[in-house]
Amino acid sequence: MSRTLRALSLGFAILLLSHCSGGSSSKKGNNEINPSTSTPISTYFGVPTSEDGTKSNLITIQKSALGQEFLLQGSLAEQQYYGTQIENPKSRNAKSHIVSFQEQENTLLMLDVTQGHQPGKEIPAHLLLASFPIKKNEKTSITFDFNEGMKNLLLNSDWYSSDYGKSIEPNFVFSIDSSYLRDTKIGASAMTIVQTVAARYLDALLPFEMTYYISPYKQNSNYIPVDSPGFNYLGYFESNPIVEESFGTPFTYITRFDISKPVIYYLSSAIPKEYRDTVREGVLYWNKVFGKEVLQVADAPEGMTAPDFEHNIIQWHTDHYDGGIADAQMDPRTGEILHAQIFIASGWTTPVLLHNLPKFERKIAPKIISPKTSANFFEETPLCQLQFSDIAGELYQYRDVLEKLPDERLQTMTKDILRRVISHEVGHTLGLRHNFAGSLYNVWDGDTEEKIIREYLSSGKLPDKLEPIFSSVMDYGGFIPRILLGSYINQPETKPLPYDLYAIQWGYFNFKQLPKYEEGITFCTDSQVGVFADCERQDSGKHLIERTVFNANRSLEKIPWLASETYLDAKVGFDPKSRNPVEESTPSTEYLSSSVMQSFEKLLDLLSGETTLVSILRKHPDATDIDRNEIDFDHLDWLNKEIKNAGGIKNVLKIIDPGWFQKSTAEFLTQFKIIVTSETFLKINFPEGGEGEFNKSEISYILKRADELFPATEEKLVLHITSALAKANYAPFDSIEEVEQALAHWADYVINAGGAKDFRYSFSTRAQAVKLLVKSQGPLPDWLAQYVPAIAEKLRLKLEAVYGKPIGQIDPRTFPRKDQDGVEAELSLYQALAGGLQK
Repeated sequence: MSRTLRALSLGFAILLLSHCSGGSSSKKGNNEINPSTSTPISTYFGVPTSEDGTKSNLITIQKSALGQEFLLQGSLAEQQYYGTQIENPKSRNAKSHIVSFQEQENTLLMLDVTQGHQPGKEIPAHLLLASFPIKKNEKTSITFDFNEGMKNLLLNSDWYSSDYGKSIEPNFVFSIDSSYLRDTKIGASAMTIVQTVAARYLDALLPFEMTYYISPYKQNSNYIPVDSPGFNYLGYFESNPIVEESFGTPFTYITRFDISKPVIYYLSSAIPKEYRDTVREGVLYWNKVFGKEVLQVADAPEGMTAPDFEHNIIQWHTDHYDGGIADAQMDPRTGEILHAQIFIASGWTTPVLLHNLPKFERKIAPKIISPKTSANFFEETPLCQLQFSDIAGELYQYRDVLEKLPDERLQTMTKDILRRVISHEVGHTLGLRHNFAGSLYNVWDGDTEEKIIREYLSSGKLPDKLEPIFSSVMDYGGFIPRILLGSYINQPETKPLPYDLYAIQWGYFNFKQLPKYEEGITFCTDSQVGVFADCERQDSGKHLIERTVFNANRSLEKIPWLASETYLDAKVGFDPKSRNPVEESTPSTEYLSSSVMQSFEKLLDLLSGETTLVSILRKHPDATDIDRNEIDFDHLDWLNKEIKNAGGIKNVLKIIDPGWFQKSTAEFLTQFKIIVTSETFLKINFPEGGEGEFNKSEISYILKRADELFPATEEKLVLHITSALAKANYAPFDSIEEVEQALAHWADYVINAGGAKDFRYSFSTRAQAVKLLVKSQGPLPDWLAQYVPAIAEKLRLKLEAVYGKPIGQIDPRTFPRKDQDGVEAELSLYQALAGGLQK
């Protein structure tokens, strides 16, 4: 229910941000809702007191305020979450409106001012937002019931994204079933009204709290609105569309701060003392990008929490699953950001996660139960995807280093993570969208990156000449690169990341010129993920093929570590209530093999030449169908260079080299036994405190299951790899004949491997290899045909050895009835090869 609600309330805005994830200053800056407003709000509004001297639930407006413009803003917070992941009441900013008030008999009307809502002024429009019952009408003032009039929750977001076009949307609402004003306050520049409500959604009653903020509206004369340039070369969030006066077409402004004054971020008092400097460092990274002091950091007083419409607050909250959320509100006519808030989950830094980071919070898939053994069959998909787990999922590959680190190294690593998270969220509040092409700046190969990472994790030492591994903190990146990036941006001698510099310099200083492609600085954002092969979350590396090969091979080699993770999670998982007996926690072969197949299938997509690359398309800003040949040539040229960079096709397809594959899988059981009998595995610290261990009975059970698990995992891997190869297409790159040879050798291995009178793999797996040889399509004439006769001959000799007869004399009907289907099936594999089934 909660997720459905959030989809509705934010569906017409954007995908909100990361999940990702100095001393005080007394200087005044952009910590007020409208710096250009000089008239105090108390001139126009007041909160009357009851006869006993307490505040009433009514509000007074001076009649001199009628017809004047006010800025109405709001922040909506769910007060209770539902389901299996319960969160704190974090708020989301609602769409800002410029409103005016008008008296109508016994009612006070609140109207949306029509400027920016329609072309021309020939035909007047009247946009009613709410009507309030007047309780007292005096000579100079009106007392009205705000709570009674606000019977709808306005759900549209203040941040907008025109990825799919600019469109004026209606105000989407929830109807309020019951409500009351919990608090009203007259501040220096605004009136704050807190309305606690129960809203009706379908058959449910949902608790919310809406904080409204009303202030006199005056446009900031120092601020220059900037038209949104789209999302080809950089990305800014936008304010909601307004209407072009002469033609009626919607257009958007980018959102950003007025930096003629310092922009101050206030640190929630809930931020632990040991991390406050780290949070400051994450904020102040952006001064390096601006090239001067634009951002300042101050300590929020006790009791100040987000949302606060007069301050930019970094709010700490208890949550071991969520990451980070950034939000802002702006002047709806100009896009000027007036205030912002950032919610940071404690899960990034709590001592529990700190000390157990190597072991806990993996994205553990559900155990897959065969339908042959149980009527309860689970789909072979992950049970859940927790945000912290998503980005920590690769840590098992470094557990051999992480589990031996002293507390001080883990603390430094945690601060690196937090610093990058903060810099990312602050970047959002400066107006910047995600850039998921930031990882393309990393020129390291996989082996080099792993070496650097392992050195940094164990000793804290970075390379002497460390270049930026990403072009932006606005990318996600994998968990380990986040650690390096968090350390990099805090080094005094390092420069700002290239995309961050380019985007900020354009949006805040050079916006009179249209952005353009800058060599090496590629941009793509949320709506482009999945459209372009080089636009992905949580990746790393410029050379896609080399890095994809590395990831697939490394995932295969690390399967024993991944298997041990499931037992660790069952024994000492972060949430004690989620733990299971070791005897019920064996991972499925589908789960273990999927860790490899994700990268391998991506590799085959890249080799197909059918993927689209943002890094190539951006070089053709005026591309149409008449440029198709040129773009295809660039793509094929890229593919040839990437294959060469990865060491050639033999290395690219190393995973299907029978010798390497068999050697790697043969080590599964030996490696696993070493892992689960090591002291660091056996002796455990429970997250809630206390020590424990795997007992002899549990280890004995784990090892017994491993004897069955790893051969079955090898079988599953061979089946999935072969099936993927049979479905794959290949571009006509220079070394395509080497691909043909590699596929034939793999198919031969899968079909014929085993002893003299038996087969290593099951019939269904071997059938996929035959399909690969006789059904798959390639760019060359007679694709794979030259290899089929020899493979068929080997199969013939083996079948004759198994059944003790020449192939032509093997008659399934002469075998026991229970064996006949098997014999016939084996003969069909040979016939498919020798008979030359039509492609």
